[in-house]
Order: sequence, then structure tokens, then C-alpha cells
Amino acid sequence: MKVDLPTTNHWPRVPLKHHVRVVSGYPFDSTKFNFSQGTRLVRIRDLLNQNGEVLLTTQNVPEAEIKDGDLLIGMDGDFNLAEWQSGLAFLNQRVCKLIPRATAEPRFLRYVLPYHLKNINDVTYSTTVKHISTFDIGNILLSFPSTAEQRLIAAYLDEQTAKIDQLMDMRRRQMALLKEQRAALIQEAVTRGLNPNVPMKDSGLPWLGEIPAHWEQTRAKFVSKIFIPQRNKPDLNEDEGYYWVTMEEMARPIIDSATYRVSDTASIISGSRILPCGSVIASCVGNFGAASINAILVIINQQLQAFIPHRINNEFLRLLVTISAPYFEKIATAATLVYVNQTGFANLPVPLPPVDEQIGIIDFITSESKKFDTLHASYTRQLTLLTEYRAALIHECVTGQRSVPETSNA
Repeated sequence: MKVDLPTTNHWPRVPLKHHVRVVSGYPFDSTKFNFSQGTRLVRIRDLLNQNGEVLLTTQNVPEAEIKDGDLLIGMDGDFNLAEWQSGLAFLNQRVCKLIPRATAEPRFLRYVLPYHLKNINDVTYSTTVKHISTFDIGNILLSFPSTAEQRLIAAYLDEQTAKIDQLMDMRRRQMALLKEQRAALIQEAVTRGLNPNVPMKDSGLPWLGEIPAHWEQTRAKFVSKIFIPQRNKPDLNEDEGYYWVTMEEMARPIIDSATYRVSDTASIISGSRILPCGSVIASCVGNFGAASINAILVIINQQLQAFIPHRINNEFLRLLVTISAPYFEKIATAATLVYVNQTGFANLPVPLPPVDEQIGIIDFITSESKKFDTLHASYTRQLTLLTEYRAALIHECVTGQRSVPETSNA
């Protein structure tokens, strides 16, 4: 049965506070926080992951108690709304909870409020962190249908968004599987070659396994020069000079630009070293396996080192680095950060095929990667469309622009 909901012109448009009481969290004494016993304390950072680590034992503020099903809003940053589902807890300052009156259905609020909070966030100017008050939240203007209609809309959206979310989760799993399959393809080609019938030999390294018997087994220091960046960070600009490469740029296999630059003068003052084109840049501080080739002269920061190849194809070496995380993780030293030094880079094991085989392996991986890229782009596009459809569906339903069928869950 279809129920034609009235348009928003027929729904009373009133401030949220007419239907909901907005209660702010409490400024608990941070000296009483601990990580071993007590009741969980919910801060802004805990809203989305619902996994707060801070516990409270000595203060009891009933007004700040929250339970499963309570709707919470972060009052700093992005103004996120979350439905709490992690048991009894206390609400810290700068987070508020919504206590619906008899005229408001909590599930309806869960769907209608994010759109309005996002609008407030979009128009709120701040040079640092954005803030919103309980007064601002209470005065959000909303069109409220009857409670029966609110329940009907919420039940319908629960059902429809669950289907959409299931589709999105499936696409994300497929994208994760694509990533694993691509990594396996690279691992197989770079360490075992393309001919499954050639004799093999044990590399002596568990993570590397067997390699073709006719390949040379060497180390990075014999096929490249290890490049270490300067100790001092240079002054940066956005207009001219050498590109300044950080981990932010390492998501791309080929680096031909960067956000910031280093002028000639700044590079001289800081003693910056210029990395030649065609080098293989790699992370030396965590995120091991990230590797890129610079297509232009660059200066790299201290979280990176580089190989300057002289007896190995640079793309083959880059691919090898991407599968060598087990090596880097094994030899890394841990102080404040997990770090691999110059010696660790120099001693990277390198299974080295003849040059023509290196080229063949690169061509094969490039060809196969295009297929992965095509599928990945398709899945990404589908996720975008599903996200947009989900948002549009919710907006149309909570504003009375879409007919909503009755469901048994209403």
C-alpha cells in the first residue's frame, strides 16, 4: 500500500528544540581519566568508531549518562551525528545528546539531521576548528510530519538503506580483493618470472621464496646508489623551485608534481640534496612498500630514502620494493618511529633477471594492471552513484517529496 506523504509545505516547520531536548556533555576533570577501570567516557573522537579508551571512576553526573540508541552530535569539527551503540557511558564536553519528546521519532531524527548539520558546517567559517552550540542545534528549522509518518519514513529508510549499504559493502570487498590479486600478480611475476617451466632455486628468504635458477641474487647496493635526504627541512613555497616530495605524493607510482616547492636559495640554505630523475623513492618510516619514481628533479623529506638505479630497470626495482614490506618490517628499528636506515636500504635483497626479462615482466604487469584499474574505476564509480542515491533517497523521504510504502516495521 502506498501512502502519499504531504509535501513539506503541509508539515509544520519549527525549531528542533520544539521536539527534542538538547543536552550538552559535562566538563569532567581530566585528572580523573584512566585506561583500566570505570565507565567509558565519550569524546568527539569516539563518536564514529564508538571505541573510546578513556574511563571515568570518581564522578557521577546522571545528566551526562548515555545508553544504546541515544543520538549524539559532535560540536566541534564536522558536526557528526551518531547513534550510540556501545553501552552505558558518560558524555564529555563538546558532545551533546538529543532527548526526543513524544512528538519526535529517534529514527526519523537520525535520517533528517545529518543534511542540516552538513549545511551548517558548510557555511560556518573558521580559521581553525569549527564550533556549534546547543543553542544552534536547538534552533535548526525542520519540517516535522506526524509521529506516525515519522515512523513510516524511518522504517522505509531502514529497509532501503540496508539494501544500499549491503551493495556498497560488496563493492568494497571486491575492491579489496582486486588489491590483493594485483599484489599477488606482482609478487609472482617479480620473484618467479613469467615462464613457469624454468628451473628454480631457493632464495634463502621465506618472504621471497624460490626464484628462477638463472637469475642473479644480489642486493640493492650493487645495482643502485642509496640516496639519503638532507637533515634540515627547507623553507617551502607553492610557486617555484624543486618539488618537495613527502609521503603525501607516494600514493602515485610516478611523481611529476607536488604541493610544495623549494627555491634554489632555500635549498642552498638548508643543504638540500637534489634527487635525479628516474630514481626509486621509498618510505623509510613506516608504510613500508610505498614506492614511486620521480619524473622530475625533486627534494625528498626525511621520511623517505631513494635508490638511484644503475644496473636494474627503475620500474622493476620499484615493483620489487612494493612487495618487500616483510624485509623492511623485519629489519626496522623502533624508537619513536619504526625506521629503516641507509644500511637497511642498501642490503635489500634483489632477485635480478636479465634486462630483457625485466622489461617483459614490466610489460606484463602493466598490461594486467590496466584490467585491474578498469574494474577498480568501475567499482569506484558505482560506490559514488550509490552514495549519491542513498543521500537523495533520504532527503526526498524526510522532506515529503517521495511516496513511502507502508512496512511491517513501521
